[in-house]
Amino acid sequence: MTKQTAHCPLTLITGGIGSGKSVVSRICRLRGYEVYDTDYEAKRIMDHDAKIRHAITSRWGSAAVFPDGSLNRKHIASVIFADDQERLWLNALVHSAVRKELEARISLRSQRMFVECAIPVTSHIVDYCDRVWLVDAPVEMRISRCMERDGGSAAQIEARMQSQQHEFEALPRDITDVIANDGSQPVCSRVAQLLAQCRQSE
Repeated sequence: MTKQTAHCPLTLITGGIGSGKSVVSRICRLRGYEVYDTDYEAKRIMDHDAKIRHAITSRWGSAAVFPDGSLNRKHIASVIFADDQERLWLNALVHSAVRKELEARISLRSQRMFVECAIPVTSHIVDYCDRVWLVDAPVEMRISRCMERDGGSAAQIEARMQSQQHEFEALPRDITDVIANDGSQPVCSRVAQLLAQCRQSE
């Protein structure tokens, strides 16, 4: 399924860590729109999909799960952040399941939906979308937000930002709108403006 055959219009909400994607998603939900959060859904699928859990333990052994059967996320993180090939393997495995679930959701709807995704190109989520909202903020502001929210050093956060940057450089510019989350204007006003544009085009 692609954006040409999707059963409902779909807007991508994306941006680097600390940019404020969740703020935009929350505004959309408050306005009555469904927002599919790929990060949340990927974690849920990993926890409950027996085939994916079997694939993980087959590849990485019993250390990938605790005795109670729950995933050892700390161990998995240590594996995928140490080896790009392992990270790509896990992403491909989980994103395939996420895309199937998203396809099922959009096939049942006619009203515009939103999908929040931090790696839209790698996951191919952008291929389903007719509009892209890129949430952006100054690097210093994003680092400060991440340090306050997640901890970690500025260097670690900058490294994660750099690893994501190609995702946003590859977005289709002809359907991309930028939402500045830097305090220069209320984010809710910009979202309202873009929602009005979406309604006019439908």
